[in-house]
Parts: sequence; structure tokens; C-alpha cells
Amino acid sequence: MKLIADTHTHTFRSGDAYSTLQENIAAAAKRQLSYLAVTDHSCLKPGGPDNWVHFTNQRLLPRFSEGVCLLYGIEADVIGPGGKLSVPDRVLDTQDWVIASMHADVMSPRTSEDHTQMWIGIAENKYVDVIGHIGDPIFSFEHRPVLQAFADAKKVVEVNTGSLLTRPNAYPVCRQIVTLCAELGVRIIVNSDAHFSNRIGDLASGVSLLQEIGFPEELVINADEHRFRKYLEHKGIRL
Repeated sequence: MKLIADTHTHTFRSGDAYSTLQENIAAAAKRQLSYLAVTDHSCLKPGGPDNWVHFTNQRLLPRFSEGVCLLYGIEADVIGPGGKLSVPDRVLDTQDWVIASMHADVMSPRTSEDHTQMWIGIAENKYVDVIGHIGDPIFSFEHRPVLQAFADAKKVVEVNTGSLLTRPNAYPVCRQIVTLCAELGVRIIVNSDAHFSNRIGDLASGVSLLQEIGFPEELVINADEHRFRKYLEHKGIRL
């Protein structure tokens, strides 16, 4: 399975990452990726940039660089009941690509029931494209009702290779989630969550997981150029 996009990546502006955007673009070109989304953390993440100035100014960046199509994005934090996010709608509305994630240094883990209700609220958020690294076991939730809500809302679930490599005990949780995604017909995307340029496009562990369970390739939106462009066009992004 050849993947053509990495849509969860960070620059030094995230506060906990170490490369420039240009270094990430060069790494994406070297990996022969067609698309790269820059999705820095929002302002509530320690060291994160200003929500308004940094993210709305991304429109000044070139759409294409070194043969790579750049998507302007953000990783927003889930911070409260109903799937409340750390970023106002007026900022989310300016972005090509919005990931919603839970981070322990922004929101302390709560009960499985709380996390379940938050994710169901996120499913109803029209601005969110991708549900980020939900295999993190410290943010446990009830898989079936959440994934069914994602399926109904046509959200995309992320297989995060960063989680597979760095989050303790994430692999079996990710495997359970992906298996259920296949059963329910939930679309997924494999991303690196790169915090340094040499991790851009490093997606092999995610592909290995999908192959292990026989995940249907037609549900992987970054496994096919036409499929990925169709998703972007559905969002109103024409390249």
C-alpha cells in the first residue's frame, strides 16, 4: 500500500517540535508524498502559537512547493463537554484540515463515559475532519458508539504512527479500533504526527497494522490520489 499524503505534522511553532516548515516540505518531497498538511498545535498546548495570527496567516504560504501540495491545518484540543475545542469556529473555518485530539497536558484524562460523550460531540462538529490518535489508552472510550457516530458523520479516524511508536500500550487499542472501523465502514487515514522532519511520511507501522488485519484499502483515504482529491473537493478545496 503506497500512501500519498501525510496530514498530521508539526513545525517548531508547535512548541514541542523541532523542524521548520521548509524542512518538512523537503522531507515530504524526498518521500515522494503528493500532499502535506501542516497541523501545528493550538494555543492551549504549552508553547503553542496564537490561534488567530498563526493559523489564519497560513493562507500566505504557497499552495505548492517542491512538487508537494500544502494543506493549511491545525490540531485542536478537545477541552470539555460536548466536544468543546480549544480553537474558535472563526479560526477553524479558515483551515483546510482540522484534527481534533486529546492531550493530557491540556485536559486531564477523565472517565471513559466522559471521553465517549466528548468524541460523540466532536462527530457533530462540521469543521473537524480527522479524529487524532484515539488509540491513546489514557483517554479510553466506548469504541462502538463513538465509531458509529464517526461513520454517520463521515469523519475520518487517524491511525497515528507516532502513537504506535511512542505511546505505551497504544498498539492493541489501535488494533481494536481499526478492526471496528473496517466492520462499520469508517474511513481512516494513516499519519505520522511528525515532530521532526525525518519522521515526515514515516507511515510503515500504520500500513503494517492495516495489512495485519486485512483492512479494506478503499477505506484508506490517503492510499489513492483520486480518493484523496475527491475528499478535498467534497470539502470545497479545489487544487
